[in-house]
Amino acid sequence: MKQVRDYINSWNDNAKPFTWTATADEILAKVQLVRTRVKRLVNNKSKQRNEDHETPGMCP
Repeated sequence: MKQVRDYINSWNDNAKPFTWTATADEILAKVQLVRTRVKRLVNNKSKQRNEDHETPGMCP
């Protein structure tokens, strides 16, 4: 824990301001893109799980 605290204290002593390079609209667009992709992954995983549990030879 001491090493973590030492790192934080050192970082805070030599802090540099963060400069945003993207506009708010660009950031929000990226968030929406990631949200859509995560939702698609979750849906595909759920669909795959359902297909794995189907009885062989049975039509859905």
